[in-house]
Amino acid sequence: MPRILLADDAAAPESGLTLLEVVSIASWVLAPLSVLVLVRMRFWSRFVPPAGPLPTPWRLSATMGLGLYLASIFLGAAGAHLAGRLVPEDAGLVLRSAGMMWGMVLGTTVAAFLGALAWTSRRQPEGSGPLVDLRTSMLAACFAAALLIPMVQATSSLGQWLQNLITGAEPSPLGHETLRLMADSTGTPAWWLMATAAVIGAPFIEEVVYRGFLQQSIRKVGLGPIWASILVGGFFALMHVSALPADTRIAGLSGLLVLGVGLGLLREWTGRLDACILVHAIFNVFNLLLAMTVE
Repeated sequence: MPRILLADDAAAPESGLTLLEVVSIASWVLAPLSVLVLVRMRFWSRFVPPAGPLPTPWRLSATMGLGLYLASIFLGAAGAHLAGRLVPEDAGLVLRSAGMMWGMVLGTTVAAFLGALAWTSRRQPEGSGPLVDLRTSMLAACFAAALLIPMVQATSSLGQWLQNLITGAEPSPLGHETLRLMADSTGTPAWWLMATAAVIGAPFIEEVVYRGFLQQSIRKVGLGPIWASILVGGFFALMHVSALPADTRIAGLSGLLVLGVGLGLLREWTGRLDACILVHAIFNVFNLLLAMTVE
């Protein structure tokens, strides 16, 4: 579950720039450099003829993959609902939210386990499988995170500028409801419970669900790597609408779209989910650390 932090929305103190504003300025400098690096690498050449499109290592049928995607949504919602009933109402909003997050993670993990059972029961098609080894995948993830995070932050800033232009409303410095809750409870047990869900649980289950079940099923239908990444990136962003406050919604959606497309392309380039999980976790850690600076 990605966290979008709007780095240019915090009010600056009289003494100078805030850390959030420094990050925003840096993103505007680094994002064009990230795009330039990708252009110089001709990253798209790996996904188009004559080099591509790349084969997908997905063993499951499109129908089964889409079924697992829908099951993940249902089981995640059921897990969050059950956790909400188990945690006492007087436990506090942060603890209840953390419990519901973990309930969603555990519920979705059931679908991931079912998917793993189905995966191992099917024979791997000849010529498929991971396209790089684990070491290369981890190096690719670190490189992708360095390029992608400034692009996401700059896109979010641009989206927020557009929303301010349209609505004239002053936004909060935190563009996700979870971050807003965590900013008020730093260091408490509930904060740590929510932080582990955001940094460990959410990246794992969301990459399995979106870049695994959904994206690879769409690829099985016949859509190419680039268009599949864009389509799933759009779904990925829209599924977070309910967690994005109205005053930062355009910024959140635009940033999440860039993040989702980038993760999809990384999945296609490596043929692995571990790289996507690592980038997703790094992104969430980055935003959590920034959220801790908000007073």
